[in-house]
Amino acid sequence: VLCLTWIVRKDFKQIPEWKDPAGNNGVDKVLGVIAKLLQNNDESGGLVIGDLIIHLLRRANSSIVSVLPELLQAMVQRMVSAKTATFVQRLVIPFAFLMQSERETVLSLLANMSVNGRSGLDVLIQTWCENAEVFQGFWPSRVSTLGLCQLLISDRPSLKSIMVKGDMIVTQATKDGTCSSIGFP
Repeated sequence: VLCLTWIVRKDFKQIPEWKDPAGNNGVDKVLGVIAKLLQNNDESGGLVIGDLIIHLLRRANSSIVSVLPELLQAMVQRMVSAKTATFVQRLVIPFAFLMQSERETVLSLLANMSVNGRSGLDVLIQTWCENAEVFQGFWPSRVSTLGLCQLLISDRPSLKSIMVKGDMIVTQATKDGTCSSIGFP
């Protein structure tokens, strides 16, 4: 998988051009590898999946638009059974990355997705918020923070109804919900 990630990262243009005897192109094959990694219960084998998905999203944006709903669905379904924070990070960071460029599309797909009786948006937000503080690395932490900011500024009603674990911190200065009372314009 590391070699595949390297190929996607360094020479993606050849992947969609390659065809197997059945007519499937290289992007289909890469997505097949991702699907197998997501289905595997051994999370150690899937630790490289986040990098592969990120590089695929960066390089193949138009090539995977048609399968983006299925890819996101598979990732959210796997979040439900993920056991380690490291594996969760590999599943959440691609969503955080997509929030920068495809926020509305991703949020709409997630809001209409159902996983074990919950919306995909609920699963993602719960998982993300429960694990964000333990994400490792500068880039993943930065992308996660920027992605969460994109969620907040989207101002979607469906996000306002999701409750996450944690303590609500309300002080006299922030009680009215604005930052102006604590020195921000």
